[in-house]
Amino acid sequence: MKPALHFLAAIAACLVLVVIAARLPGPASSPLVQPEGSESSKAPWSEESLQEALTVGTSSEKSDALTYVRDVLAVRMMHEVIELIDDPSSLPREGDTGWGFVGHQAATVVGDLAFAIDRISIEHKGRREYSFFDDAYLGGEALSKSGRLVEVRDNWRRWWQDHINR
Repeated sequence: MKPALHFLAAIAACLVLVVIAARLPGPASSPLVQPEGSESSKAPWSEESLQEALTVGTSSEKSDALTYVRDVLAVRMMHEVIELIDDPSSLPREGDTGWGFVGHQAATVVGDLAFAIDRISIEHKGRREYSFFDDAYLGGEALSKSGRLVEVRDNWRRWWQDHINR
């Protein structure tokens, strides 16, 4: 790649990080702004309430928190979202979201956040390694018993560690 293209790629990467940083939630004590067009039904969120919903919330609360994290690209919540990937809890059916269980939605949100960071799609990372796109129909419990939830979660853990150690 020519030096000029390297320079432009570096500028583009910096702009992406600036946009992400501008959309990060504020201090834990301040309410977070509900983004226009967000599908999350709860507003305003604080970082503390997001962490609580993601770690000990009901399936519905986890789903709502995941939707919010995706909507605002809340990269600071990446660790909590990655840890939810091995959660086989069924989600409430509100129409057909395509997500039958918490871990599937969490893996999808992590994929969206990761794409905002490195601009590499799930298809290029490896759909089987980083998502449940091809086997979500089996359901969270069956995927948990087969070890797939832990496998995908661990792949995202490694990706995140590699990313933050750069």
